[in-house]
Amino acid sequence: MKLPKVYFVLWILFIAFSGRIKSRNGSVFNDNLKFLEEIESLSLVVAHPDDEVMFFAPTILELDSRLPPNVEFNVVCLSKGDADGLGDIRVKELNDSVNFLLANSGRRYQLEQYDYPDGHDETWDLESVQSTIKESVLKSKKSSALLTFDDRGVSKHVNHIACHEAVSRLLQTESIVKTALYLDSYGNNIVLKYSAFFWETWKLTKDWLLHHTLSVPSRNEDKPVNRITLMNDYSSYILSFASMLRSHKSQMVWFRYGWWTFSRFVFVNDLKVVNK
Repeated sequence: MKLPKVYFVLWILFIAFSGRIKSRNGSVFNDNLKFLEEIESLSLVVAHPDDEVMFFAPTILELDSRLPPNVEFNVVCLSKGDADGLGDIRVKELNDSVNFLLANSGRRYQLEQYDYPDGHDETWDLESVQSTIKESVLKSKKSSALLTFDDRGVSKHVNHIACHEAVSRLLQTESIVKTALYLDSYGNNIVLKYSAFFWETWKLTKDWLLHHTLSVPSRNEDKPVNRITLMNDYSSYILSFASMLRSHKSQMVWFRYGWWTFSRFVFVNDLKVVNK
Protein backbone atom coordinates (compact mmCIF):
# COMPACT_ATOMS: atom_id res chain seq x y z
CA MET A 1 0.00 0.00 0.00
CA LYS A 2 2.97 2.35 0.37
CA LEU A 3 3.52 2.99 -3.35
CA PRO A 4 -0.08 4.15 -4.03
CA LYS A 5 0.18 6.49 -1.04
CA VAL A 6 3.47 7.95 -2.27
CA TYR A 7 1.98 8.34 -5.76
CA PHE A 8 -1.04 10.15 -4.32
CA VAL A 9 1.16 12.50 -2.27
CA LEU A 10 3.27 13.31 -5.34
CA TRP A 11 0.16 14.25 -7.30
CA ILE A 12 -0.97 16.51 -4.46
CA LEU A 13 2.44 18.20 -4.51
CA PHE A 14 2.32 18.55 -8.28
CA ILE A 15 -1.06 20.29 -8.08
CA ALA A 16 0.04 22.43 -5.12
CA PHE A 17 3.19 23.57 -6.93
CA SER A 18 1.35 24.74 -10.08
CA GLY A 19 2.02 28.38 -9.20
CA ARG A 20 5.71 27.73 -8.62
CA ILE A 21 5.93 25.80 -11.89
CA LYS A 22 4.51 28.81 -13.74
CA SER A 23 6.94 31.12 -11.94
CA ARG A 24 9.89 28.90 -12.80
CA ASN A 25 8.79 28.73 -16.45
CA GLY A 26 8.55 32.51 -16.48
CA SER A 27 12.07 32.86 -15.12
CA VAL A 28 13.41 30.38 -17.68
CA PHE A 29 11.71 32.29 -20.50
CA ASN A 30 12.84 35.73 -19.33
CA ASP A 31 16.43 34.64 -18.68
CA ASN A 32 17.00 32.36 -21.66
CA LEU A 33 14.28 32.64 -24.32
CA LYS A 34 13.39 36.34 -24.37
CA PHE A 35 15.07 36.64 -27.76
CA LEU A 36 12.24 34.59 -29.29
CA GLU A 37 10.01 37.66 -29.00
CA GLU A 38 11.95 39.14 -31.94
CA ILE A 39 11.30 36.32 -34.42
CA GLU A 40 8.44 36.24 -36.93
CA SER A 41 7.49 32.59 -36.55
CA LEU A 42 8.01 29.51 -34.42
CA SER A 43 7.53 26.22 -36.27
CA LEU A 44 7.16 22.78 -34.73
CA VAL A 45 8.40 20.05 -37.07
CA VAL A 46 7.08 16.57 -36.28
CA ALA A 47 6.81 13.24 -38.07
CA HIS A 48 3.34 11.97 -37.12
CA PRO A 49 -0.06 13.17 -35.95
CA ASP A 50 -0.09 13.11 -32.11
CA ASP A 51 3.67 13.90 -31.85
CA GLU A 52 2.68 17.51 -31.17
CA VAL A 53 0.82 16.67 -27.96
CA MET A 54 2.56 13.48 -26.80
CA PHE A 55 6.03 15.05 -26.89
CA PHE A 56 5.86 18.84 -27.22
CA ALA A 57 2.78 20.05 -25.32
CA PRO A 58 4.73 21.65 -22.41
CA THR A 59 6.75 23.77 -24.84
CA ILE A 60 3.86 24.64 -27.15
CA LEU A 61 1.56 25.75 -24.35
CA GLU A 62 4.22 27.67 -22.43
CA LEU A 63 5.58 29.57 -25.44
CA ASP A 64 2.05 30.25 -26.68
CA SER A 65 1.27 31.89 -23.34
CA ARG A 66 4.42 34.05 -23.32
CA LEU A 67 5.33 35.03 -26.88
CA PRO A 68 3.74 38.16 -28.39
CA PRO A 69 0.62 37.54 -30.53
CA ASN A 70 2.45 38.71 -33.64
CA VAL A 71 4.77 35.67 -33.51
CA GLU A 72 3.15 33.15 -35.81
CA PHE A 73 2.95 29.50 -34.73
CA ASN A 74 3.24 26.75 -37.32
CA VAL A 75 3.00 22.99 -37.14
CA VAL A 76 4.61 20.96 -39.91
CA CYS A 77 3.66 17.29 -39.82
CA LEU A 78 5.57 15.34 -42.43
CA SER A 79 3.38 12.22 -42.57
CA LYS A 80 -0.29 11.33 -42.27
CA GLY A 81 0.52 8.57 -39.81
CA ASP A 82 -0.78 6.00 -42.25
CA ALA A 83 1.24 2.98 -41.06
CA ASP A 84 -1.99 1.28 -39.95
CA GLY A 85 -4.12 2.59 -42.80
CA LEU A 86 -5.68 5.36 -40.68
CA GLY A 87 -4.11 8.30 -42.50
CA ASP A 88 -7.31 10.14 -43.39
CA ILE A 89 -8.61 9.84 -39.83
CA ARG A 90 -5.33 11.00 -38.32
CA VAL A 91 -5.17 14.04 -40.62
CA LYS A 92 -8.45 15.25 -39.15
CA GLU A 93 -7.34 14.37 -35.63
CA LEU A 94 -4.18 16.45 -35.93
CA ASN A 95 -6.15 19.43 -37.16
CA ASP A 96 -8.54 19.10 -34.22
CA SER A 97 -5.65 18.79 -31.76
CA VAL A 98 -3.80 21.88 -32.99
CA ASN A 99 -7.02 23.90 -32.97
CA PHE A 100 -7.77 22.72 -29.44
CA LEU A 101 -4.30 23.48 -28.05
CA LEU A 102 -4.04 26.95 -29.60
CA ALA A 103 -7.69 27.99 -29.70
CA ASN A 104 -7.61 30.48 -26.83
CA SER A 105 -4.48 32.44 -27.66
CA GLY A 106 -5.78 34.63 -30.47
CA ARG A 107 -2.53 33.86 -32.25
CA ARG A 108 -2.25 33.31 -35.98
CA TYR A 109 -1.15 29.78 -36.72
CA GLN A 110 -1.12 27.32 -39.56
CA LEU A 111 -0.88 23.58 -39.95
CA GLU A 112 0.93 22.01 -42.89
CA GLN A 113 0.60 18.25 -43.35
CA TYR A 114 2.44 16.08 -45.86
CA ASP A 115 2.42 12.46 -46.94
CA TYR A 116 5.90 11.08 -46.41
CA PRO A 117 5.64 7.33 -45.74
CA ASP A 118 5.14 6.46 -42.07
CA GLY A 119 7.10 3.62 -40.51
CA HIS A 120 10.18 2.49 -38.61
CA ASP A 121 11.65 1.20 -41.87
CA GLU A 122 10.80 4.25 -43.98
CA THR A 123 13.85 6.41 -44.72
CA TRP A 124 13.04 9.88 -45.99
CA ASP A 125 15.05 11.86 -48.50
CA LEU A 126 16.56 14.66 -46.41
CA GLU A 127 16.86 17.15 -49.26
CA SER A 128 13.17 16.68 -49.97
CA VAL A 129 12.25 17.13 -46.28
CA GLN A 130 14.41 20.25 -46.08
CA SER A 131 12.75 21.71 -49.14
CA THR A 132 9.29 20.88 -47.78
CA ILE A 133 9.94 22.67 -44.48
CA LYS A 134 11.50 25.63 -46.23
CA GLU A 135 8.59 26.07 -48.63
CA SER A 136 5.90 25.56 -46.02
CA VAL A 137 7.01 27.81 -43.14
CA LEU A 138 10.16 29.75 -44.06
CA LYS A 139 9.06 31.32 -47.31
CA SER A 140 8.72 35.13 -47.13
CA LYS A 141 9.94 35.17 -43.50
CA LYS A 142 12.89 37.18 -42.19
CA SER A 143 13.50 35.33 -38.94
CA SER A 144 12.24 31.99 -37.65
CA ALA A 145 12.85 29.40 -34.95
CA LEU A 146 12.34 25.68 -35.42
CA LEU A 147 11.37 23.17 -32.73
CA THR A 148 11.81 19.41 -33.21
CA PHE A 149 13.34 16.17 -31.90
CA ASP A 150 17.00 15.66 -31.05
CA ASP A 151 19.24 13.28 -32.98
CA ARG A 152 17.92 10.25 -31.04
CA GLY A 153 14.30 10.92 -31.93
CA VAL A 154 12.88 9.92 -28.50
CA SER A 155 12.31 6.29 -29.47
CA LYS A 156 15.04 6.18 -32.15
CA HIS A 157 12.24 6.38 -34.72
CA VAL A 158 13.85 7.06 -38.10
CA ASN A 159 11.09 9.51 -39.03
CA HIS A 160 11.75 11.55 -35.86
CA ILE A 161 15.47 11.53 -36.56
CA ALA A 162 14.81 12.74 -40.12
CA CYS A 163 13.01 15.77 -38.65
CA HIS A 164 16.09 16.55 -36.55
CA GLU A 165 18.53 16.17 -39.43
CA ALA A 166 16.46 18.36 -41.75
CA VAL A 167 16.11 21.12 -39.14
CA SER A 168 19.84 20.95 -38.33
CA ARG A 169 20.67 21.43 -42.02
CA LEU A 170 18.25 24.36 -42.30
CA LEU A 171 19.87 26.00 -39.27
CA GLN A 172 23.24 25.75 -41.00
CA THR A 173 22.14 26.78 -44.50
CA GLU A 174 19.22 29.20 -44.15
CA SER A 175 19.87 32.69 -42.78
CA ILE A 176 16.15 32.94 -41.92
CA VAL A 177 16.48 30.22 -39.26
CA LYS A 178 17.97 31.94 -36.22
CA THR A 179 17.36 29.25 -33.58
CA ALA A 180 16.65 25.54 -33.27
CA LEU A 181 15.15 23.95 -30.16
CA TYR A 182 15.76 20.20 -29.81
CA LEU A 183 13.78 18.00 -27.43
CA ASP A 184 16.10 15.93 -25.22
CA SER A 185 15.40 12.19 -25.69
CA TYR A 186 17.38 11.18 -22.56
CA GLY A 187 19.25 8.47 -24.49
CA ASN A 188 18.84 5.09 -22.84
CA ASN A 189 17.77 6.54 -19.49
CA ILE A 190 14.45 4.69 -19.22
CA VAL A 191 13.96 5.71 -15.58
CA LEU A 192 14.07 9.41 -16.46
CA LYS A 193 11.88 8.95 -19.55
CA TYR A 194 9.14 7.42 -17.43
CA SER A 195 9.55 9.51 -14.29
CA ALA A 196 6.50 11.67 -15.11
CA PHE A 197 6.62 14.85 -12.99
CA PHE A 198 8.25 13.08 -10.02
CA TRP A 199 11.83 14.33 -10.40
CA GLU A 200 10.80 17.92 -11.08
CA THR A 201 8.37 17.86 -8.14
CA TRP A 202 11.19 16.64 -5.91
CA LYS A 203 13.40 19.52 -7.05
CA LEU A 204 10.61 22.02 -6.41
CA THR A 205 9.99 20.51 -2.98
CA LYS A 206 13.70 20.62 -2.09
CA ASP A 207 13.97 24.25 -3.17
CA TRP A 208 10.91 25.15 -1.13
CA LEU A 209 12.11 23.33 1.99
CA LEU A 210 15.70 24.51 1.88
CA HIS A 211 15.65 27.92 0.28
CA HIS A 212 12.10 29.01 -0.54
CA THR A 213 13.52 30.01 -3.93
CA LEU A 214 13.39 28.67 -7.45
CA SER A 215 16.44 26.97 -8.91
CA VAL A 216 16.64 28.49 -12.38
CA PRO A 217 19.85 28.77 -14.42
CA SER A 218 20.39 32.43 -15.16
CA ARG A 219 21.69 33.64 -18.45
CA ASN A 220 25.27 34.83 -18.56
CA GLU A 221 26.40 36.67 -21.66
CA ASP A 222 29.85 35.08 -21.38
CA LYS A 223 28.40 31.60 -21.01
CA PRO A 224 24.94 31.36 -22.61
CA VAL A 225 22.61 28.66 -21.31
CA ASN A 226 21.98 26.07 -24.03
CA ARG A 227 19.72 23.74 -22.09
CA ILE A 228 16.39 24.71 -20.56
CA THR A 229 13.43 23.03 -18.90
CA LEU A 230 9.77 23.91 -19.42
CA MET A 231 7.05 22.13 -17.46
CA ASN A 232 3.30 21.78 -17.65
CA ASP A 233 1.51 22.82 -14.51
CA TYR A 234 -1.57 20.80 -13.55
CA SER A 235 -4.03 22.80 -15.69
CA SER A 236 -1.77 22.65 -18.76
CA TYR A 237 -1.32 18.91 -18.30
CA ILE A 238 -5.12 18.46 -18.14
CA LEU A 239 -5.49 20.58 -21.30
CA SER A 240 -2.88 18.45 -23.08
CA PHE A 241 -4.46 15.18 -21.97
CA ALA A 242 -7.91 16.47 -22.97
CA SER A 243 -6.54 17.29 -26.42
CA MET A 244 -5.25 13.73 -26.76
CA LEU A 245 -8.51 12.17 -25.55
CA ARG A 246 -10.74 14.46 -27.59
CA SER A 247 -8.75 14.73 -30.81
CA HIS A 248 -6.58 11.63 -31.22
CA LYS A 249 -9.25 9.03 -30.52
CA SER A 250 -7.80 6.49 -32.97
CA GLN A 251 -4.57 6.45 -30.95
CA MET A 252 -6.07 6.05 -27.48
CA VAL A 253 -5.37 2.35 -27.07
CA TRP A 254 -4.74 0.97 -23.58
CA PHE A 255 -0.99 1.64 -23.35
CA ARG A 256 -1.48 5.35 -24.17
CA TYR A 257 -3.00 5.79 -20.71
CA GLY A 258 0.27 4.50 -19.26
CA TRP A 259 2.14 7.04 -21.39
CA TRP A 260 -0.01 9.89 -20.07
CA THR A 261 0.57 8.69 -16.51
CA PHE A 262 4.32 8.03 -16.51
CA SER A 263 6.00 9.67 -19.52
CA ARG A 264 8.15 12.67 -18.62
CA PHE A 265 7.48 14.22 -22.04
CA VAL A 266 3.82 15.02 -21.30
CA PHE A 267 4.84 16.87 -18.13
CA VAL A 268 8.34 18.19 -18.83
CA ASN A 269 10.33 19.21 -21.89
CA ASP A 270 14.11 19.54 -21.62
CA LEU A 271 15.33 21.46 -24.65
CA LYS A 272 18.71 22.14 -26.20
CA VAL A 273 18.81 25.69 -27.58
CA VAL A 274 21.10 26.26 -30.57
CA ASN A 275 21.49 29.83 -31.87
CA LYS A 276 23.46 31.05 -34.81
